Amino acid sequence: MPLRSSSYLWAFIINNILLIFILSLAIPLEYIRDMAVGMFWAVNFINASQFTLKVVEDEFEDEAIHSVLMSPLTHGHIALSKILSTFLYLILASFVNLSAIVVLFRVQKMFPLSFWLFFLIGLAGIAVIGLLISLITIRLTFRTLSFYILSLPLYVPFFIACVQGSLEFKIEWVLLALFLISAYMFVLLIYMEREI
Repeated sequence: MPLRSSSYLWAFIINNILLIFILSLAIPLEYIRDMAVGMFWAVNFINASQFTLKVVEDEFEDEAIHSVLMSPLTHGHIALSKILSTFLYLILASFVNLSAIVVLFRVQKMFPLSFWLFFLIGLAGIAVIGLLISLITIRLTFRTLSFYILSLPLYVPFFIACVQGSLEFKIEWVLLALFLISAYMFVLLIYMEREI
């Protein structure tokens, strides 16, 4: 798994910083500060896609998943452990992303309180959706392409909920995000019980 190796971790974090740097060069300075929250979530969604694909691919290619399945853990516990490890990585990468955004985007005012309320909800949802689609596409021939095609309609409503909820706190955005996380978790657990 990528978290076991510091080289993987550094590669993903450096990729995040380079992506933010490229975005900071591509967007005009007068718009860049208004787009900081959206850029934060966009980078996290891209980063989580790459990371969850790598997590699932490593375990299936090394056939480590078979030894995990022989343990007395249920498939639900295995899914939750994968979600938790991805979630912890995203928290670490998010703080690096925030630091890079503040420096490169020259953000002078702090992020709003609603952003911090959505921070953990958003990262948990990204981890759940990424792992769900990674597990569904792992046995396909063009799994990377299939992953991005299938994840787009799932990521878009969640991305909108994260950005809107981070900019202006409304209970509807929180409920939508929690509903989406619960629905994806349910599908993920059902899929693991039947397919793996």
